[in-house]
Amino acid sequence: MEVDKYLEIFIDEAGEHIKNLSDEILVLEKEHTNQDTINEIFRVAHSLKGMAGTMGFKNMQTLTHDMENVFQEVRSGNISVNSDMVDVLFQCLDALDKYLDIITNTGNEGSETNADIISKLRNFTETKDSKSAEQPTEQPKEQQKVVAPVTFSEEEKKEINSIIQEGRLVYHIHVRLADTCVLKSARAFLIFKNLKAFGKILKTFPDKEMIDSEKFDFTIDIWLASDETSDKIKEKLKKISEVREVLLEKMDLFTQEAEKKTVQPKQSIKSVKVEAAQLDELMNLVSELIIAKNGIIAKNKYSEDNEYKEQLEYLENVTASMQDKIMEIRMMPLDMVTSKFPRMMRDLSRKLSKKFDFEIQGEDTKLDRTVLDEIGDPLMHILRNSADHGIETPDIRVSRGKNETGKITLSASQMGETIVLRVQDDGSGIDLETVKDKALEKGLVSKEQAANLNERQIVDLLFLPGFSTSKKVSDVSGRGVGLDVVKTKIESLKGTIEVKQQTGKGTEFIIRLPMTLAIMQALLVQSGEEIYAIPIENIDVIEDYKKDKIVNLHGSEIIRLGGNVVPLVHLSEVFQISTDSDQREEIIVVVKRGDKQLGIVVENIVGQQDIVIKSLGSHLQSVTKYLLGATIMGNGHVVLIMDTNALIAGH
Repeated sequence: MEVDKYLEIFIDEAGEHIKNLSDEILVLEKEHTNQDTINEIFRVAHSLKGMAGTMGFKNMQTLTHDMENVFQEVRSGNISVNSDMVDVLFQCLDALDKYLDIITNTGNEGSETNADIISKLRNFTETKDSKSAEQPTEQPKEQQKVVAPVTFSEEEKKEINSIIQEGRLVYHIHVRLADTCVLKSARAFLIFKNLKAFGKILKTFPDKEMIDSEKFDFTIDIWLASDETSDKIKEKLKKISEVREVLLEKMDLFTQEAEKKTVQPKQSIKSVKVEAAQLDELMNLVSELIIAKNGIIAKNKYSEDNEYKEQLEYLENVTASMQDKIMEIRMMPLDMVTSKFPRMMRDLSRKLSKKFDFEIQGEDTKLDRTVLDEIGDPLMHILRNSADHGIETPDIRVSRGKNETGKITLSASQMGETIVLRVQDDGSGIDLETVKDKALEKGLVSKEQAANLNERQIVDLLFLPGFSTSKKVSDVSGRGVGLDVVKTKIESLKGTIEVKQQTGKGTEFIIRLPMTLAIMQALLVQSGEEIYAIPIENIDVIEDYKKDKIVNLHGSEIIRLGGNVVPLVHLSEVFQISTDSDQREEIIVVVKRGDKQLGIVVENIVGQQDIVIKSLGSHLQSVTKYLLGATIMGNGHVVLIMDTNALIAGH
């Protein structure tokens, strides 16, 4: 078999299986007797084992085989789930993740056998064996659920329903062979031969071809139409050599409700894998197409040719549709980043000896891949910060009249072209006095300055480089790395972060990010002979510049808008543009960054347009303090794009 040919498929599917296992084990930790969860873990471990065996990854196969054995005994009622078992299962997941990382990087699984974990898994089944020796009486198993990783076609469902409606029985029989069985296909042949004497075999898993070639493990599932009693069928099968276990269950009619409860693998979808680099190149080509389209429109803006106008409108529609479709392809759900957070938070809860529930909302919200690739670490840091600094220990929470179990929520939502991420906790909030004292200790503020700081200014101190209120360095909140790293990363993604808190009640981090960093809508403004672009998403309102409404305060201009005091800057002064502003109409474009506003005084508004963001390159970093990048207009001129977030922060 050409293993390399299927390696990428294996890596993708194994990653999905491991994620599924993580989700289900988190459920199992809270609901030890949840039969659906137990069955799902068995099914996934079974599938993962088969995949690893097919690819020749023996160590991975052995580990998942022992996981499957444990859950076979759990399903059979021989052993019960407990906290120790859940801990070992999470160790299994960590080991599987490491196997997958090595396989992804090298194409093989490495030499680690994880013998200690396997030994722990086998201890659970050995404990069962010792208990069985003390209590040899076998409990009836007809009521146990037996689940196989298989789906039924519509024809198969109709046949089974027809047989049951005639008053006959359909059994689902799960047979497990001894692990020492050498000729598995021969044993399967004997099983089928004996069952045919009782009725008609409707379906098997694995199918006949896989069984004949011995491409299966030690379990076989059979669906049998028969009028015989379950005891007689079971008794007959148990007499076959090397048959270790027989579970049998009567099937019910397939109904819409029953099908919802049936454990089924995810349906496959028709898709083509495309490398990320190819998507980036396709986006670049679409960007160039938009620039070319803008050029055609600019050159023939005043044409009276109706046929030409129709064709131009058609070109605009096609270009816009192509842009939307490429953007849609590049968008990926936040779940790609957040899927590992529940496990991380579970581990933090145990490590910190704190109790809290963790919830993710809106994880299907989509972001551009380039943004998604970078947002994982900042979110992880904020979540760890909430667990470490926000949530109190159970005794402190109870003393404050709170539930001993706290709550941390990560939510995502879309507002226009902006994605809003929120991390909320119901912990202690921010100790403002401690923050001020720490700032004084580090020499970040003077005593006079500290005395005049308002709440927002105190909270902003948290984002200064190296600032931390921790008394000792730990590996939970980042080994002394403060929230400045988070802020720097988010701002590099053209986003913003703000903090809201209520002392004793909790803290909320709010992150706003653009859906994409490639194409945006912008307002084109003019100062002198220069044109600049301002991202539409950052604009709050546009006002006329009237000198009788402007107040000069300590040498700076301000204006009152809707009860707020908004400072003003002149675009010509920010970028040192030569202009004769007295002879031109002036306009104030008010931009926002969270709750902060800044008015940018410009001479004219040129218009609104879709623009393609081009990087200015590292060699221009020293002169790009207030710039996101540049765009090329239809006439070939380069227009600089303003970074209004940086502008607000600098004023």
